[in-house]
Amino acid sequence: MWFALILAVASELAPTDLTCRSGCANTRAPFPVLANPAPAAWAPLPLGSIVPGGWLLEQLLVQANALSGFMPRSTFPGADTVNQSLWVGGDAPTGRGTDQWLPYWSNGNVPLVMLLRAAGPAALARLDPAADLPRVVDEMMEYVLSHTNKSSGWIGPMLNEPGDANGHGLWDPLNMLRSLLAYAEAVTGGALRGLERGC
Repeated sequence: MWFALILAVASELAPTDLTCRSGCANTRAPFPVLANPAPAAWAPLPLGSIVPGGWLLEQLLVQANALSGFMPRSTFPGADTVNQSLWVGGDAPTGRGTDQWLPYWSNGNVPLVMLLRAAGPAALARLDPAADLPRVVDEMMEYVLSHTNKSSGWIGPMLNEPGDANGHGLWDPLNMLRSLLAYAEAVTGGALRGLERGC
């Protein structure tokens, strides 16, 4: 249904100034290229530049003070794939695709911590101290960055990314890279610029 709607809308649009790359003459349906791409209509805001408040802040605190925030310390079945991950020097069982769970967890919890930091000391004071989530996130990011593969530069615990003997590919390091980028963006470009970590 959505595809049909998109086609209907596209057919109503005015023609554009399209040209074909060289070599397209022999193809049936060449890929058109805009001669002069339009400037971007929007620019992404750095993580932390919009401070959460109200209902959103409450939901972030619920998440941080629940299983998501306690996962690095949890004994819940399966939590060892996060809190004992090879990504942070642990000895979690491997071979079941479990190496990717810490990068997935960090994709949610790095932005979570950065948004709570952007909300200020009053929001951070409402975090459960038993989880110690901001410190856990900081230490995780530092550990990952300080344990790169010195011969190839790949991040993560695998020896020969992409595709080592255990069948790993780009999935795990790219997911972790998203976490590292969010962390760097919040610290250097968002509302947290100039603030000490752990505030």
